[in-house]
Parts: sequence; C-alpha cells; structure tokens
Amino acid sequence: MELRPMRIGELLDRTVSVLRQHFSLFVGLALVPMAVGILLPLPFLPHGLPADARAVTALFPFLLLIGLGFGLILFPATMGATAAAVNRLARGETATVRDSWRKTARRIPALVGAMILTAMVIAGAGLSLAVPAIAILALRPVSAVLVIVVGGVLGLAAVAFIFWVAVGLALAQLIVVVEEAGPLTSLKRSWDLARDGRWHIVLVYVLYFIISFVIKLLFTLPFTLLSAGIVRHAGNPLWLAVASNWVGLLTSILLVPLLGIGLTLAYLNQRMKKEAFDLQVMMGSLEPSPAPGAPLAGPEPLGEEQ
Repeated sequence: MELRPMRIGELLDRTVSVLRQHFSLFVGLALVPMAVGILLPLPFLPHGLPADARAVTALFPFLLLIGLGFGLILFPATMGATAAAVNRLARGETATVRDSWRKTARRIPALVGAMILTAMVIAGAGLSLAVPAIAILALRPVSAVLVIVVGGVLGLAAVAFIFWVAVGLALAQLIVVVEEAGPLTSLKRSWDLARDGRWHIVLVYVLYFIISFVIKLLFTLPFTLLSAGIVRHAGNPLWLAVASNWVGLLTSILLVPLLGIGLTLAYLNQRMKKEAFDLQVMMGSLEPSPAPGAPLAGPEPLGEEQ
C-alpha cells in the first residue's frame, strides 16, 4: 500500500480498492463476530418462540444482553481488528486474520472503555444544550412561538454539536488497537488527529451509509417480500425470524470492514499530514547504518606478507 497524503476523493477510492484487493482478509475478519450472531439463535430453533407473553418478556433481558454484546464488544473489536490489518498493510507487512484478532483480543477491555467514554462525552454534549433549553422553557409565561423558536434553534444546534463531537472521537477505537493506548488517551488522541480532518471522516461515513443502503436493499428487499407472503398465509415461524437475522448479518460482512478501512485510512492520512508518518515508515524500512567505529562491509584488507 502506497503511503502518501490523500485528498478526499482519493481517500474514498482507496477505501474501496483496499477492500477489493484484500477481500478474503477482511471478510475473514468480519466472519468471526458474525459466526457468533449466527450460532446464538440455533438452540431456540427446535422449540420455537414461546406462545406465552410472559415467556416472551422473559427473553427480553437475554436479547438485550446479546445486543449490548454486539454493540460494546463485537462491533468495536471488529473495527479494531480491521484497523490492525490495514496498519500492517500500510507498513508493508503481511496481515492475517489470526494476527489481527490476536492483537485486538488483548485490547477488548480498553475498547469497551473507549466506547463507554465516547458515549458519555456525546451524551454530555447533548445535555449541555438541553439544560439551557429546559431552563428557558421553564420561564413563565411560555408562549407557543417561544417554544417553537427555542426548541427548533437549540434542537438543530444540539444535533450539529453532537455530530461535531462524535466525528472528533471517531478514531478512538482504532487508536486503542493500533497505538495500544488507553481509553482516555485514545479519546484525546482522536480529538487531536481529527482536527482539520473532520470532513474526511464525515465523507467516509457518507460512503459507508450509501453502500450500506444499496447492499441491504439488494439483499433484504426480496427476502422481505417473501417473508410478507409467508407471514400472511402461515403465521410467523421462528425459522423466518432467524433467517432474516442471518441475512442481516451476512450483509454486514461487507459493511463493517468497509467502515473500518475508511476510518483507518483517514487516521493514517491525518498522521501523515501532522506527523510525517509516511516518512517514519520509510525510514524504519531502511537498513540500520553501521555503528560508529564498526568496519564497513567489503573485501578484507591484504596482509603484510601479501
């Protein structure tokens, strides 16, 4: 992978080309967490969904736990493994599924901590504008016009501010794995690197959502139409819900690595602009110079008798 600072268009093109050139590697990385999602529903298939509403309610904590596991562990771990693979490719090294996941597995506690801290910071950014809005609206009397104006202005400001903060922290999960940084350090590092490069990160997300929409439309629309016909005539069998879940997981195999590759390239791009990362890699790949006083390589000198 050629290391040099990239413009926005080149960054997006490189994201797709890296996924295409190393397709089997990144699909292998994504298959590890996706296998967990595919295997989890299997014990329920022989028994079907419980008909009692209380039994269905009892399953809710279990399903919530699975969702939290995907959100707090499997998704950031997949992003971290993707970042580890892209970083090795950028350094001219060989990247494998086993090595990438081995490096990421050691960093899972830090990844979870970074995810929680990021959510707390984003929530704090939203509350920083929600509290003044509540204070203004608590004044008496409150007119309908004031409610609409204040709510609309502060609502738009809150959305923009939250988005700005979230983009600034988008590289934290990658930094946890690539630089082996702690949760708090990774957030600070992401904020510094994302400065003057937020548009690159935003457009990576735009590319991800566009491709995600197209792929999910192609894969899930025919399946949704088939499901509607089956449900109309034969109820809602469990195998249909499980198959729908599997289709969603399989489409994510392409989407999660795409986002991880794009964000990692944006991270490397910012490091090249701010820290001359490409020159560091180039100098590190050169052979070390001989130590002072060490003889230079070459033919041995002739002896006195020669």
